[in-house]
Amino acid sequence: MKACLTLGLILIFGIYGVVYLAGRIGYLSIFGESAVYTIMDATSKMIFSMGFAGIRSHSYHMLLVDMLVNANHPFQRQMAMGHNLGDPLLNSPAENAQFPKQPS
Repeated sequence: MKACLTLGLILIFGIYGVVYLAGRIGYLSIFGESAVYTIMDATSKMIFSMGFAGIRSHSYHMLLVDMLVNANHPFQRQMAMGHNLGDPLLNSPAENAQFPKQPS
């Protein structure tokens, strides 16, 4: 994701350069050049903000999962076994009997 954002930034800088040169050569009017800059500026900032927010939320999610797995040993067993530990609402009485009682 970070590599895609880097390549996207390089591409946008290239497009800005093309728009600048098109304005200098005379292919774009002053109004057209400023309109293209305004549209590109708004959309590129929105796209990159969404990308950075996705990267940040993914890193926070991974941090929280690592903290939960490292701090809660019953959660590690639960993840390994694929079901909830001793939850009377989700397991049968036979399954609940094999788990030790957890302190309240």
